[in-house]
Amino acid sequence: MTPLDPITVPLTVTNLIEASAGTGKTHTITNLYVRMLLELRLYVSQILVVTYTNAATAELRTRVRRRLHQALAAFDENGTSGDEFLDQLVTARRAHGSVAQDREWLVDALHGFDEAAIFTIHGFCQRMLQENAFESAVAFDTELISNQSPLLTEVVQDFWVRELHAAPEAFVRHLDARKITPTTLEHLAVRVITHPDMPILPAVGAPRDQDDDTDLDTRLLQFQLDFIEYARRELRRRKEQARQQSFDDLLHRLAEALRGPGGATLAETIRQRFHAALIDEFQDTDPIQYEIFRRVYLDTNAVLFLIGDPKQAIYAFRGADVFAYIQAKHDAASTPRTLNINRRADPHLVEAVGTLFGRLTKPFVFDDIPFIHVQPAPDAVDHLGGTAAGQPPLRILYVDRTIAQCSNGAINKGWGDRPLTRLVAREIVRFLESGATIDGRPVEPGDIAVLCRKNKQAALMQETLRELGVPTVLQTEASVFEAPEAAEMQRVLMAMVDPADSRAIRAALCTPMLGQRAADLCALDCDEQRWDDWVGQFSAWHNLWTQHGFIGAFRALLDSQAVQPRLLGLLDGERRLTNVLHLMELLHAASTEERRGPHALVQWLTQMRTDSDARAALAGEAAQIRLESDAGAVKLTTVHKSKGLQYPIVYCPYLWDGALLSANDEKAVRFHDAADHNALKLDIGSSEHRAHTALAEHEVFAENLRLLYVALTRAQHCCTVVWGPFRDAESSALGYLLHQPRGSDHPRAATAAHIKSLRKAPDDRAIRAELETLAASAPDAIGVADLSLQPVDRYQPIVAEARALRCRVVSRALPRTWRVSSFSALAASGGTISEPAETGLDHDATIDVAPSEEQPPQPADERLIVLHDFPRGTRAGQLVHQVLQDLDFDVPGPIASEVIAQLLGRFGFEGKWTEPLSRAIADVLATTLADGATPLRLRDIPSSRRLNELEFILPVADESPTERQDSVPLTAARLADVFTRYAASPVPSGYAEHVRNLGFSALAGFLRGFIDLVFEHNGRWYVVDYKSNMLGPRAHDYEPAKLIEPMSQHHYFLQYHLYVVALHRYLASRLPDYDYDRHFGGIYYLFLRGMAPGHAHHNGVFHDRPPRALIERLSAVLAGE
Repeated sequence: MTPLDPITVPLTVTNLIEASAGTGKTHTITNLYVRMLLELRLYVSQILVVTYTNAATAELRTRVRRRLHQALAAFDENGTSGDEFLDQLVTARRAHGSVAQDREWLVDALHGFDEAAIFTIHGFCQRMLQENAFESAVAFDTELISNQSPLLTEVVQDFWVRELHAAPEAFVRHLDARKITPTTLEHLAVRVITHPDMPILPAVGAPRDQDDDTDLDTRLLQFQLDFIEYARRELRRRKEQARQQSFDDLLHRLAEALRGPGGATLAETIRQRFHAALIDEFQDTDPIQYEIFRRVYLDTNAVLFLIGDPKQAIYAFRGADVFAYIQAKHDAASTPRTLNINRRADPHLVEAVGTLFGRLTKPFVFDDIPFIHVQPAPDAVDHLGGTAAGQPPLRILYVDRTIAQCSNGAINKGWGDRPLTRLVAREIVRFLESGATIDGRPVEPGDIAVLCRKNKQAALMQETLRELGVPTVLQTEASVFEAPEAAEMQRVLMAMVDPADSRAIRAALCTPMLGQRAADLCALDCDEQRWDDWVGQFSAWHNLWTQHGFIGAFRALLDSQAVQPRLLGLLDGERRLTNVLHLMELLHAASTEERRGPHALVQWLTQMRTDSDARAALAGEAAQIRLESDAGAVKLTTVHKSKGLQYPIVYCPYLWDGALLSANDEKAVRFHDAADHNALKLDIGSSEHRAHTALAEHEVFAENLRLLYVALTRAQHCCTVVWGPFRDAESSALGYLLHQPRGSDHPRAATAAHIKSLRKAPDDRAIRAELETLAASAPDAIGVADLSLQPVDRYQPIVAEARALRCRVVSRALPRTWRVSSFSALAASGGTISEPAETGLDHDATIDVAPSEEQPPQPADERLIVLHDFPRGTRAGQLVHQVLQDLDFDVPGPIASEVIAQLLGRFGFEGKWTEPLSRAIADVLATTLADGATPLRLRDIPSSRRLNELEFILPVADESPTERQDSVPLTAARLADVFTRYAASPVPSGYAEHVRNLGFSALAGFLRGFIDLVFEHNGRWYVVDYKSNMLGPRAHDYEPAKLIEPMSQHHYFLQYHLYVVALHRYLASRLPDYDYDRHFGGIYYLFLRGMAPGHAHHNGVFHDRPPRALIERLSAVLAGE
C-alpha cells in the first residue's frame, strides 16, 4: 500500500484510504475537502460528505468549517501558519497563480457553509429520493419512521395466529418443544428484512405436503420458510399501504431506482449535483450502500474517496458488512493508500500494538485485511510519569488458577463476573494511589476508561468501583424510562393529579425525591395537621399544573422540597438527579408539543415505562440515558461504544471471553458464501447447516479480532488487559493474539489446540512463560504482572488547593435590540397580557375581562351563554383552539362530539363538558360572520380552503446584527405613529396613545406568531383569531359594540394588524397578480363563548378590513424604513 500524501493524491479517480486507529482520518477528510474546494472550484453544496451517525455528521460539519477558517488564515499569513499541509497548499496555489481567487473562494465557502452537503447515509438517500421522486417512484407524502418494530410485531402475530389456527396438535407441541415462539419468529424476521435480497437456505417455496405430519422437523422448516416469505412481502405491503418507509427502506429504494430503467439518468443527476464525494467510516458500509456509490461514481470521471479502516469493522449486528469493503478495495482503480502516522498514542504504546498484531499469521483472519504498521508522530513522547515512568504501557494482568481457586483445568466463567470485577476495581484504586502522573499531574479517575464486552459487565464494574469510593459514569443506550426514577416520578405525578387520593400521596412521599421514611408515614396517621399540610401542598401543585402547565408545577415541587440537594446526598445522587431532570424535560416536551393535560401526561409516562415499542418510537436519542457527569469520573462503556473515542488510560477486563454465536444465531446462521462472490446468505436448516455454522463462527471470530484491535487502540498512554486460563478462552481473539503458534496454515485452529494443551498442565508456568517471551520481544512496551488478591482501602481523592476566583468583566456592548419576539411579548410590556403558557403559540385566547364599572342598561336578551360555567384559563383556551384545529367544520354532530370527548380527556377535563362544548362549537360554526346573498359561516368553508395555525416570521429592521446601519429598530412610538396617522373605525381614536405606552425595548430581529385560521372565500383571503375570553355570562355581553373594550385593552387591534401584514406579504409572494384591495377580505376576531346563530347583531364577531395605506406603512416600519 502507498502512504497518502494529501497534497499530491489525484482528485480524478476513485481512491480508497485505509486509516488505522489514531492516524487522523477526520483531519485528512478536512484537508481533502479544502483541496477539492479550491482545485476543482466546487461549491460546498457540490462536495458530498457522508458518514454514519448524526453525532458524527455534526462533528464532521464543525471540523470542516473550522478547517476552512484555518485555510483562510493560512492564505492571509502567506503560507507561514505553521500548519504543514496548509502551508504546502498555499505554496502550491501560489505557484499556480491563484492565491487571490482562492482566498475569495474560501470566503464565499464560509458564507455559504449552511448549504454544505454533509449528511448521514440515510439523510443522503432520503434527500435523493425526495428530489428525484419521479425517477425513484417514491410517493411524495411517504412518512419516514424511525422504528418499524410495532409493525413487525403485528406481522408476526398475524402469521402465528393464521398458521396455528388449523395446525395439527402434534405440530403445535413440536413448536413448543423446539421453543419456537412469536419472539423467535420476530428475531428471525429482524435478520431477514434488513437484507430483503438475501438468499435463504434451503430455498423458499419448496413443495409442501399439507397432509404429511410424519416429519415434524421438515414441517417446522417449511413453517419458517413460509414465515420469511410472508414477513418480507407483508411488511413491505403494509408500509406501502400506510405510505411509510424505514431508514433501511431509503437505502433499498435508492438502490432499486439506480438499478431500474432510469438508473443511468438518476446517477448522472446525482453526479451533476455532487461532483465529488468523501465517504467516511466506509468499513461500516454494506452491499446496498456500496452499490449506490458504485453506480453513481465508479468508472466515471467523478471524484470519490472511500475512507475507513477494515480493522475497525465491528458493527455487523447493525448490518455493516466488511466484505462490501473488501469488494470496494478490489474495485478501486488506484492502489489503496494508508495513513501511517499515529498521533493518538504514546510511542511505546504504538510499539506494543504493532508487536502484538505484527507477529501474527493472518492477524485479522482474512488476507484482504492486513495489519499495517504505523509510526508515532515525530515529536511524540511518553506522557506517563511518576511511579509509572519507564513502565511498559501495555500491561497484561494474569489471573493464576490459584487466585481463582481452581487448581487445574479452566477458570469458570462465573468467576469472571463479580470476583474478577472486584480484583480489577482494586487494581484501578491501586493505580490511582500509586503516584503515577500524566504530564506531571496525578492520575485522576477521569483519566480512566473501562471497556467491557457487555452492558451488564459495565454496570457491575460501576457498582464495584462505587463501593470503593471511586466516582464513575456509565455510558449506555438504555432509555431513561427504564430507570427507577421514572417509576418514582410516576408516583409523584399521580399524587399531583389527584390530591384527594391518600394512597397516591403516601406512595409519592415514599420516593427518594420526597424522602419520607416509614416512621414518618406512620406519624402522619397520628398528626392530622401534618397530613393536611401535605394534602394542601399536593393540591397547590395540582392547581399550578392546571393553570400554568407541568413545568411550573414540577419546578415548584423541586424547589419547595429541596429535591436536588436530597438526591445529591445519596450514593448515586448525580445519576438520580440527572434522570429526574431528563424525565422532567421529556414530560415538558410531551405536555407542550402534544398538548397533554395532567391525566394524559401521566398516561403517557406510564406507556413509556411499560411499552418498549412506544419507547423505541420516541425520536432519535431523546430518551437515551445521559451522562450524569464526565468530569473526574471513571468512564464505563462497551468496546462498541468506545469506537472513535480516546482515553488516557484504558482497562479491558473481559477480552478473554471466547463466546461466538448465541443460541438464536446457531438456529439461523448468516454467512458469506465464498463460492458466490461472498454473497450474504441465511441458513435455517439446510443439509450444509453445520458447515455454514462453522463459517459464521469464523466470521464472528474475525470480528472479535477487530473488536480487540479497537479496544487496544483507544488508549493514549496506558492499556491494561486481563488474561488467564478461562473456560472457552481458546476461542477468544485475545488468546489468538497472545498464544498463536508460529508457522501454522490454520492459525485459529492451531491456537485453540495450543491453549487447550497449555491449560492441561498442572500449573500456569507454561502459559506465563509464553507471555514473558512475548513481553521480552518489546520490553519497553509490554509487561506482565499477576492480578493481586490484596485488599485496598476506600479511595481517597487528592484534593487540590482551591484558588481564589473572581468574576470576569464583560468588556463589550451586547446588541440587546437583536432578538426574536412575538405579539405577546410586545403587549405584555404594557402590563395587560402575559406570554402564553407552554404552547409557544401566539393565541392570547385566555384573557378574561373584568366587568366595566359603568354597567350599561340591561338589554332585553338575558339568555345565558352555553359556556357560562365552563372553566376559564390557559388550559381551556388551548382545548378550544385544538378542537377547532382538529375538527372538520362540516363533520356531523356525533363525530364532532367524539372528537371533543377525546380532547377533553387529553386536556384533563371531565367528560361532563362534552355536550355543552359540542353545542357551543356547533354554534360557532353556524354563526353568520357576514351578511350577503350567501351568508358566510365557518361550516361552509371546505378544508381545502383553510390553513390552520399558519406560522409566520416577520423580519424586523431586517439586516444582520453586525451590518445593521440604515434600518431603524421597531419601537412603541413608531407603531403609535402609524395608528395616529392611518387608523380608522372600528379602531378607537385614542388607541394610538395606548400603543405608545407599551414598554418593550427597541426591537430588531424577527417577530414570530401563529394565525389561528386563514381561509379563502370567493377569491378573497381572511384572517380569523379565536378568543375564549369570558366577557360575561349572558348573550348581550358579546354584542359587537361591547367587543371594542377587550380589543383595545388587550391590544388585539395591534395583533390583527400584525397578522394582516404577515398575510399581505405572504400573498404578495404567492399570487402572481396580488392586489390588497382585490384579494384581502378582512379579519374576524371570534369571541367563541358568545357566538350563536340567529343573533341579528352577530354576537361575538368582530370584523375589520384595515386600510391599505395603514398596512403598507406598518409593513415598512417593521422593515426598519
